[in-house]
Amino acid sequence: MSARFGLGFVIVIAVVFSVPVSASEWYLVGQHYHTTTDVDFSRDPSHHDPRDSYRQEGIRELIERGGKLGLDAMIVTEHNSVATCFDSLFENASSKLVLICGEEWTTHKSLHLGLLNPPVQAATDSYLPVDPEKQRAKADVQADARQMIQGIHERARVRGQNSLVVVNHPGFKMYQPEGADASLGADAAEAIVPEYESASKTRMWWLRRLAEGSRMVALGGSDHHACQGWDCVKRGDFLRDLFSEPTNLVNADSNSAADVMSAIARGRVVALSNVKHGRLRIGLTGEFAGRSYEMGDAIEGVAAGDVVRIGVHISGAGGMFAVVYGLGESAKKPYTVLLEEELSGGGLETTLEVKRTTHSQAMHVELFEPIDWAGHAEGLPVAISNPIYF
Repeated sequence: MSARFGLGFVIVIAVVFSVPVSASEWYLVGQHYHTTTDVDFSRDPSHHDPRDSYRQEGIRELIERGGKLGLDAMIVTEHNSVATCFDSLFENASSKLVLICGEEWTTHKSLHLGLLNPPVQAATDSYLPVDPEKQRAKADVQADARQMIQGIHERARVRGQNSLVVVNHPGFKMYQPEGADASLGADAAEAIVPEYESASKTRMWWLRRLAEGSRMVALGGSDHHACQGWDCVKRGDFLRDLFSEPTNLVNADSNSAADVMSAIARGRVVALSNVKHGRLRIGLTGEFAGRSYEMGDAIEGVAAGDVVRIGVHISGAGGMFAVVYGLGESAKKPYTVLLEEELSGGGLETTLEVKRTTHSQAMHVELFEPIDWAGHAEGLPVAISNPIYF
C-alpha cells in the first residue's frame, strides 16, 4: 500500500514486523551516574583532595543498581572529577557490568556537560571550569566550554579513542546553552531525562539543534546520585526513584568501553525513558546510489531533487504510538511529521521514498505510550532513535 504526502514524500507500508539483523548486538547502557550527592568538591575542586569527589561505597551501590536494572555498561560522571575512574573497585569491576570513565563538567548555575571516556591518565586529570564556585556570564562559560571541547577532541584523536561531550539536561534554562551555535561543538545531547528535569523542553532543545543543522547524538541521561540515609534526604535525592530513569540501547560489537563509545559516536543509539522498554528495537536504514546506510549515518552525495529510500523498522512495541519525524523549516518549528501509526501488531516495516528539498534532512523515530500522547511539542516519548541524515 502506498500514499502520497506533501513535501515530496511517498510512503510505502509493508507488513513484515522485524528489525534488520547485523553482526552487532543491542546493549543497555546507562550514562550520567554519580556516586555521591555532595556538592562541596564540585564547587571548589582545586582546594580538595580528588578522593573527596566520590564515595567508594557509592561505586558499590551503582554496581548493584546496574545489576538490578540489567545494564550492560554504565558511564559514571562525577562532578568536576575523574578520580572515581582510578579507584581499584571501579577499575576491577566485572565485565558483566562494564564501568566507563566519565565526568560532569559543572559550573555554578550554568552549563553542565557530560564528558564520556575523556582522555585522562590520572585521578588529577579532571577538566575543571574557571571559578566553578562563582556564577559567571553565560557567554563566558560557553566560550570556555567550546575551548575545552576542542581540546578534548584533539587529545582524543592523538590517543586514538572516542571521547564525547554531552550537553546535559538542556531543558533547564539555567543549564541551557544559548545564542548562535548553541551546540557548542558538543557531540551529543540528552534528549530523554527524568520528568522532573523539564523533560519536554529537553527533547525540544535537541530537536531545535537538528533543525539548525547540528548532528548531536540523542542520549538518555539518568542523573542518578547514589546516596544513603540523611545524604539522600538533604537534597531530596530519594525522590528520584519516583520518576523514570532513562537509559540507552546501544548497537555495538560488545559492551567494552571502546566498542560502546565507538557505537555512541556513530549514533547507533536509541534513547529510552526506562529500562522496562529495553526489548524495543528501532532501526533506520537508507539506500542511495547503490550504497546502504544505518541509523546515525549521513547519506553521501544527495542533491536537491534526489530521491532516497529510508526504511523504518520497529519491533517489540505492541500498543505504542510511532511517529516518524523529518526536519522542520526553522528552530521555531523544528520538525515535520512524516508518519503517525498505532502499533497494534507490535511492530512496523515502512519504506519512505523521500525527495530531498533545498535544505538538508534528518529523519528519526519516536515511540509513545498512547495514554501519554499529548501532542508533538509536549509529548514525552518512551524511545527516541537517532536520525539518519541526508
